[in-house]
Amino acid sequence: MRGWRAVLAVMWVGLAACDGTKVTDMPSQEEPVERADFNAKAAEALCERYARCGLIDDQERCREQQLSYGLINQVGLGSRYDEALEAGRIQYDAARAGQCVQALRDGSCDEAPVSLPMQNRGIEYDSRCRILWGQVADGAACQWSTECREGAYCDATVSSCGGVCRRGTPQPPVTPFDACPHDTVLIAAQCLEPGGEGAPCGTENGRPAGVCGQGLWCDAHGLTRGTCKPVSTEGQACDDYEGPWCGWSLFCREGRCQKPKAKGGACTAPGTGRFGTLECRDELFCDGDEGQPGTCRPRLAVGASCRNAYECGDGMNCLGAKPRDGVRGTCEPAPREGESCTEQLCAPGLACSSTTHTCVTIVRLGEPCEDDDACYFVGRCVDGTCKPVGAQSCH
Repeated sequence: MRGWRAVLAVMWVGLAACDGTKVTDMPSQEEPVERADFNAKAAEALCERYARCGLIDDQERCREQQLSYGLINQVGLGSRYDEALEAGRIQYDAARAGQCVQALRDGSCDEAPVSLPMQNRGIEYDSRCRILWGQVADGAACQWSTECREGAYCDATVSSCGGVCRRGTPQPPVTPFDACPHDTVLIAAQCLEPGGEGAPCGTENGRPAGVCGQGLWCDAHGLTRGTCKPVSTEGQACDDYEGPWCGWSLFCREGRCQKPKAKGGACTAPGTGRFGTLECRDELFCDGDEGQPGTCRPRLAVGASCRNAYECGDGMNCLGAKPRDGVRGTCEPAPREGESCTEQLCAPGLACSSTTHTCVTIVRLGEPCEDDDACYFVGRCVDGTCKPVGAQSCH
């Protein structure tokens, strides 16, 4: 799938009362979503958006992907808060969950549905998806900032076994791994809020000058400071290297932003751009020799002749292919969990363990693991749980 975007399709207001419970100023216009249903509803909403924006045709296939190895699997409501939810240290907000799902469904086709805070830390760190509310008082023990009441953070670091909730916002250098407020990302020991049009971005004097929000790109070149500018829309000028960049649901070809092609559409093989954008819709591939004109066709089944893995169906590799030498391969299932990955890439949602050389399921920080390579994004397996790099054993 393409990049990530989110847009505020609905407005809501919520305040945390002094006892940690919520006060809602406006009634929700969306259907509440219970905790057990959240990931499935979020996946359904995201796939409806993909279809509306012309990225896919098969929504059922999309939902399966999202829940097994896609964005919702990576950033949705995982298992790391289960104990805190059961103990009452965190409360789940079904009404806000409904608003979050609606925002995922109704957002702009120019903006990635998943924001930088969602991508880096989880869907619950974007205020548009504020579905978890901390109940732990200031000064009391915590593992995550989501356990702390509004306006406080957990000061746990990678060298401590937990922390306490502290009032306020941490100042740079930020050492607690989960201390940044909602709608921000932790970069180079700073809590950065993705900026709007005209905001600084890139690097200045070796430090991050800022990052851009959805629907924007950074015009900085190399290790320099730049500004955030709107992405190009369909038909506008683009350049995948120098910019401007196309909106989330478009691809850049011949200097202009275009919509993905449907079955039978003309494309240029292999049909993949610098940022993973596809000329053909997701369940299709560009059938043609590399760099040559091709046609968008359905992805290939097991046993079919292929030039590369892009041409094969979900969870397959193109075994034996040597594209540079013009040698074709065969579409075959990629290794599954526990299978050897010494000679092949693992199936989506899995990583190849550098110790056992078998495929392991990728999980988020705070979730059970048996291998360092199983930890999504950044982390290592400590005491059977994915923790930030540098975390120590708490036995």
